[in-house]
Amino acid sequence: AHPGIQAAQAKLAREAAVVPVAMDLGVAMLRRVQGQEPAARKKELEAAEQVFLAIQGVAGETDEYRLFYGQVLYWMGRHAEGEKLFDQFLTSKNRGSESLAGAASILRELGDQSKAKALLEEAYAKEQDAAKKHGLASLRAITTGDLDDKILWLGRCDARQPHVQAELNSTQGLKALEQNKIKEAEMFFRKAIATYDQMPSNATVLNNCALVYFQLFAASGALDDYRRGAGQMEQALALHPKDSILVGNTADVVEIRAFL
Repeated sequence: AHPGIQAAQAKLAREAAVVPVAMDLGVAMLRRVQGQEPAARKKELEAAEQVFLAIQGVAGETDEYRLFYGQVLYWMGRHAEGEKLFDQFLTSKNRGSESLAGAASILRELGDQSKAKALLEEAYAKEQDAAKKHGLASLRAITTGDLDDKILWLGRCDARQPHVQAELNSTQGLKALEQNKIKEAEMFFRKAIATYDQMPSNATVLNNCALVYFQLFAASGALDDYRRGAGQMEQALALHPKDSILVGNTADVVEIRAFL
C-alpha cells in the first residue's frame, strides 16, 4: 500500500511495454548478422547483446530470451555461456522431448552437431508416441556426416514414408560407392530415383532427385544420368526462380554439364 511502491510498480508497468519490442529488435539483429562479414558481425552481435542485457531483468526467465540470447552468445564464440542458457530452458521444460528437439535444431544450425545429436537421442529415448519418435529419428538421421550412423537412424524412421525409403536407398548407395561396390551403388541409386518419381512433384522432390542422379553419375559415368539430374534441378528452379540457393546450385550444374 506504500505510495512509493505503487508509483514504482506503475512506472515499471508503463516502461515494460518496450520489452517485447526490444526482444524483436534483438532477434532481428541476430538474424541479420548471419550473412555479414566477421568485422561487421562482431559489432552487430555486441549491439544485440546489449539489447538482451537491457531487458534481462524483466524477460530473463522467459523461453524466448534464453533461446535467442543463447544464440547470440554462440555466435560470439562464448559457447559455454550459451549452452548454460539452453540448459536453463530445457530444465524449465523438464527436458521434454519437444523442447529437446527444438534446442537440438537450434544447436544444429549453430554448428554444434555433437550436442544436437545428444539432445535428439535423449528426446528419442523419452518419446512414447510412435509418430513423434519417427520424426525425431528423421531429425537425428540428418544430424550426422557418417553414413553408417545415418543408415542406422533412417532405419528407425517410418519405412512406409516414400521420402524415408528414397533417403535410405540413396545413403546405402553412397555407402556401397564408398566401398567400391559400383553395381550395388547403382542399384540403390536407381531405387531412390524410382521412389522420387512416384512422389508428387515439387521443388524439394525435384532437387533431391537431382542430387541422386548426380550420385548415380559418379557410379555409372553415364552422361545421360548427369543430364537427367540437371533437368530435374532446372525444373526445381522453374518452380522457385527467386530461390538464391537453387539459382547457385543450378548455375554450377549447368556449367558442369556444359563441360562434360
